[in-house]
Amino acid sequence: MSAEGNQPPKGLGAVAGRMRSMFQRQGRADATAAAADPTDEAQIDTVIGTTEDPSQAPLMEHLRELRQRVFIYIIVFFVLTVGAFFLARPIYLFLAEPIIAVFERNGLPTVFIVTSPFEKFFADFSLALFVGFAITLPVLLFQIWRFVAPGLYSNEKGAMRPFLIASPILFATGIAFVYFVVMPMAFTFLIGYALNGGEFNMSRSEAEFQAVLETYRAASATFLGMDPAEAGRDAFVAAGEAYRAALRDMAQLRPLDKVSIDPQTKIADYLRDSMRMLIGGGLGFQLPVALTLMVRSGLVSTKVLKRNRKFAVLILFILSGVLTPPDIISQAMLGGPMYLLYEAAIFIGGRIETYQRANNPYWADDSADDETENQIFDA
Repeated sequence: MSAEGNQPPKGLGAVAGRMRSMFQRQGRADATAAAADPTDEAQIDTVIGTTEDPSQAPLMEHLRELRQRVFIYIIVFFVLTVGAFFLARPIYLFLAEPIIAVFERNGLPTVFIVTSPFEKFFADFSLALFVGFAITLPVLLFQIWRFVAPGLYSNEKGAMRPFLIASPILFATGIAFVYFVVMPMAFTFLIGYALNGGEFNMSRSEAEFQAVLETYRAASATFLGMDPAEAGRDAFVAAGEAYRAALRDMAQLRPLDKVSIDPQTKIADYLRDSMRMLIGGGLGFQLPVALTLMVRSGLVSTKVLKRNRKFAVLILFILSGVLTPPDIISQAMLGGPMYLLYEAAIFIGGRIETYQRANNPYWADDSADDETENQIFDA
């Protein structure tokens, strides 16, 4: 038994032992060569990038930094969204101020109806998400800038900073413009249209109208002329109930043969329409930032923008029609400023192109092939 135990392994065990010994010897040889020559190619392949230049950092380092930036933004967004959810009532009252003013101006009750047990909760949740996104937009832009800045040259960083500052300012300006200008005018037009045009035929006869009126007169005379000290409790309560029922019937009366529409709004519907308008205004005011960035990067020229003004007007007004309620007033109130911003982008882009041609010898001049560069637009 002892002689058999001292025999070397055979078969697959022997092959595995030889391969293990070979890899161990190769590893010791590679370690010795790397220690002797630090510039060896194998040693260089294990290092990607340098610590002096952050733009040449290893791939995993970039991924870790991206994860950190995304995590910071998610934390800020979550905290502000939760805070906005618990402050949903005052935020909603502030957001509903334009339509409340129109209701009060027309003598209508400021009542927002709820048709589902879950509607108020999901409305507050949607409002919190909207407020969280609107407030954390500068944080998102800052985190994106911190991630891409190490890979940019100094002149590129200088060119990007004005756009990073202008973007949140224009977003807030667009929201304020929609809230203070577009929404009051749109709701004034829409509610006024409902009040003036909402009349339909009603099959109420003259006899029914007179019966309700006589019942109200009798009930009011009985109840208002009754002395609570002399009349019994039961009689007084019965007279009060009859007077209240007659008053309710009178409140439901309309002029003969006509019934008017009482405009009311649901919480979820108003939030959906108002947030769509506000987000559309904020994003629409980003138009000069996007166009000037495209001009600055050479993706498009101001000559292309000038030549295709008619297409830009059509696209902008279609976009404003999608982002606003279906009325010409709000569409024009949002599409008009967006077109002015389009012209402002052409002006700023022209200044950028003039500066680049004067200071950058590699800047392409499209004056020679202006007719063939954008033939798809001409077609």
